[in-house]
Amino acid sequence: MRTHPLLLAPYAACAVLGLLAASLPAQYPAPPGYPLPQQLYQPPRPAWPAGAPEGYQNVYRLANLVVEDHVYTIDVNEVERLRRMGTHRYEGVDFYTLTERYDGTVPLYRIVLPDGRHMLGIQPGTGAVQGGRTESILGYIDTTPRRGLHPLRAWYNAAQNVYFYTAKKGGELAPASGYAFQGILGYVARAD
Repeated sequence: MRTHPLLLAPYAACAVLGLLAASLPAQYPAPPGYPLPQQLYQPPRPAWPAGAPEGYQNVYRLANLVVEDHVYTIDVNEVERLRRMGTHRYEGVDFYTLTERYDGTVPLYRIVLPDGRHMLGIQPGTGAVQGGRTESILGYIDTTPRRGLHPLRAWYNAAQNVYFYTAKKGGELAPASGYAFQGILGYVARAD
């Protein structure tokens, strides 16, 4: 039995469109809540139950129960390990970082200082003056404001030599706890 050539045409067109779509460069993901431009066809998006939006990843925050310090991580296994050890209290997902680097973004580094406390930075070698070393990259953040993103604010308590970071306006409890505002590291998607 032979198939009529006109019946094969839709399949050939689909194959060509699929090849064209696969050859397009990756598009910069829109921040959560940012309205996407209307397209002819909007593929269904999976729900984001407890996970980050597409193209982003969770940045979890834990408070150290032994010394004044916060740990920021993208590794859920590290969250569970520190919680089970009883040394840290899980505070939730604080913000999201991009999973890939795009124009206008920089890596967000997690640095550990000699006393075991942590800080974040956007320059390689951040914390080296204090004897710190880079532990990991927590993803990528924008260097300029973009619709749907929020400033990642850095706070510092000089009396305790400890840092705190949040995308929440006002710094949560940082100002009332003796922290001074240090500036904006970049722009991230907020988790709330």
